[in-house]
Amino acid sequence: MQTSNDDNITEFDFQLLITDIDGTLINGPPEISPKIIEAIRTANQRGLRVTLASGRNSAEVCWFLNRLKICEPYIALGGAYVADPRTGKVLFYDALPRAAVEAILRQARDHNIGILIEYPDEILFEGESTFYKSLELMSSSGIQQIPKGAFTYTLPPGKMVLLGTESDLQAVETTLSPWATQLECARSLPNFLDITKCDVNKGNALRILAEIEGIPLNKTIAVGDGWNDQSMFDVAGFSIAMGDGTEGLKETANLVSPLGVENGFLWALNYILSDAGPKLSVSGEIS
Repeated sequence: MQTSNDDNITEFDFQLLITDIDGTLINGPPEISPKIIEAIRTANQRGLRVTLASGRNSAEVCWFLNRLKICEPYIALGGAYVADPRTGKVLFYDALPRAAVEAILRQARDHNIGILIEYPDEILFEGESTFYKSLELMSSSGIQQIPKGAFTYTLPPGKMVLLGTESDLQAVETTLSPWATQLECARSLPNFLDITKCDVNKGNALRILAEIEGIPLNKTIAVGDGWNDQSMFDVAGFSIAMGDGTEGLKETANLVSPLGVENGFLWALNYILSDAGPKLSVSGEIS
């Protein structure tokens, strides 16, 4: 960290913090603590920008941005969508190919598991799933439930999520193996299999966002909890995993939040704002 001579406000070597939402910013229903809003305001005052990267669609992410008073470009749909709320401009959108969508639908229906079909501003849920009620509780903008077999392809979705047991999801992944070169699959939650177009992930979306904003990747901090955050950790300058997150992700993180803290994201942000937080050396390496 560096200190400004003008007003004694601490400025950060790092320029951007980007965080996952589910399992990181929140755990369960979409509720934002005033402490988080205040910590983000303090970070902004010290020169650290904060934004979101989520598997949720644009409408859902913007719900959180508004409540957090964040006006930075963000990542939605697991990396398939990058937009700037300041201008309303879509900076990047790469949807799933039609043939892949139809193959995913067939396999999900054959295995009788739920399907989320996600567009930037709309989410459809097909099938009778025990997960639907929990999805409603998690949603901030609403999910439209449709009967099994009712979805008809008109426009390509940016992302699809299959919801089922571990054995069901493994079976579908196996049957989708011929599409391995065209699809990117990642677990966002234990019973959720997120599917985007190949090479569409949070990490590549962070590259795009950082380039557009003129921010060096080594000056970004990523915060997350699941396998779908790994690609962000791979490219960010510093990474913080949640203490109850995926074991593999925690092994690659620069720092892991303690178990039992009030909120993992709030702990991470307060750590960064403290004197113990990460710093860059003259060479650009973390010290």
